[in-house]
Amino acid sequence: MNNAFEPTRIEADSCVAEAIVLDECHSTNTAALHRLANQTVDLPSVLVTECQTAGRGRGNHVWFSTGGSLTFSVTYDFSPMQQKDVPVVALATGISIAQVLETIVGDVNSDTIQLKWPNDVYLRDKKLGGILIESAATQPTQLVIGIGLNINNSLKTAPADISTTGIAITDATDTTHNLEDLLVLLLNQLDKNFSLLKSKQLDISTLWNSRCMLNHSDISIAIGETDQQPLSYQGRCCGVASDGALLIAIAGEVKPFYSGIVHKTV
Repeated sequence: MNNAFEPTRIEADSCVAEAIVLDECHSTNTAALHRLANQTVDLPSVLVTECQTAGRGRGNHVWFSTGGSLTFSVTYDFSPMQQKDVPVVALATGISIAQVLETIVGDVNSDTIQLKWPNDVYLRDKKLGGILIESAATQPTQLVIGIGLNINNSLKTAPADISTTGIAITDATDTTHNLEDLLVLLLNQLDKNFSLLKSKQLDISTLWNSRCMLNHSDISIAIGETDQQPLSYQGRCCGVASDGALLIAIAGEVKPFYSGIVHKTV
């Protein structure tokens, strides 16, 4: 039995109607999508595990979850939003995560959580976590939002390729944190911001741009594939627009981008 998370407590103290706790699973998103396709699920719901063995990231990336990380998927109904509005959900999710984690790291050393468009969370220029959003096949506005965060799984002694690019909250605070308490805080902040988003009252651009780690940086963005080679553009990041688009100044003109892989250029 998983002792780190108690479903009845999560349901009582958070916004979710249903909390599912698994000792281990391949991917919380895959498990949540399977439940959504094969049975009636009370929404919003959360599925959380201490051990994820085959986590998926954006594109073909793999998300590795170790003991002490917080790995969960929230299923949420965003109607009456339309499919075209879905990209802003990733940004609203990142904002929610930042708002909660800043109450932890900010109390210790005034650190600010950084957000990298569209779905990565950073601290001290190192990756802290990520977001993967997928939609139900039959209900496009029912989204499964997978979140993986390095919390108590210190990366200081990890292999160099991980320790130099990744970080955990415990590495910044020098203490461990109650994962269930943190999960409840995150669920309630997500619900608050999602409600504002659905009613068009969440100021995406202001809340994101104050934490945007790419703002005013020279960046490149690769989009799709043309003859196996993605189209690539270079310019200066100008933050995000209210509809979630990444704004890049290219040859004196600010252009919006709604998808792509972004990197800083030297």
